[in-house]
Amino acid sequence: MLAATPYRSVESGTAGVVQGRAGAVRAVVRDGIAGCAHAEAAPVPAPDGRSAVRTLIAYASRYGSTREIAEAIGEVLDKRGVAADVRPAAEVAKLEGYDAVVLGSALYGGGWLDDAVEFLESFQEELARRSVWLFSSGPTEAGDPVAALGGWRFPEELAPLAGAIGARDTALFAGRIDPDQLSMQDWLINRSMRGAGGDFRDFAQIRTWAANVAHALSDEAGDAVSSSPTGT
Repeated sequence: MLAATPYRSVESGTAGVVQGRAGAVRAVVRDGIAGCAHAEAAPVPAPDGRSAVRTLIAYASRYGSTREIAEAIGEVLDKRGVAADVRPAAEVAKLEGYDAVVLGSALYGGGWLDDAVEFLESFQEELARRSVWLFSSGPTEAGDPVAALGGWRFPEELAPLAGAIGARDTALFAGRIDPDQLSMQDWLINRSMRGAGGDFRDFAQIRTWAANVAHALSDEAGDAVSSSPTGT
């Protein structure tokens, strides 16, 4: 089991560093360079000395809203001593070194973006051997996103994959929309996106969900330690 490392957000791009909790430095990589940021960071102890599973938070986002949700989840896991890397799903080449995966996608037309679907399909066997949580981001109206979609929670076409993987949960979060950002294709295809903009994400709900994920992962880490053989 790997010790917890500071939360890192990794995208293709220029590199910067952001001061993390307790003075830890986390790398934030955007728009292109910094190959060194893709190398594994040296593990550091969690504040309370616990070891934690290493978690990948992968996402597919078209306009940045789902990326920000993934980063918020990563921050919660980090604060609770769970090592977390946040990466675009399209840039993940392997799952080696990760004990758990959180995967999320923006919703368009009731479906996940291709990068997230390809991630599920490509890593199906490896995901089945890990703890996995899934989330979607999409409804753009106030209130409960599940109620807004009439009880819908997850793309039906992906349900068999989620079942085969043994996903621990499939969450649905509201989204954010800025009509001025929409591509012509999205504007033409998605009538509901025209004109009505706003940020409908409930970050209190997102952080509560992430805290539950962190709690489950911390329990798993503790179970693994307690079940490990010891010398005499």
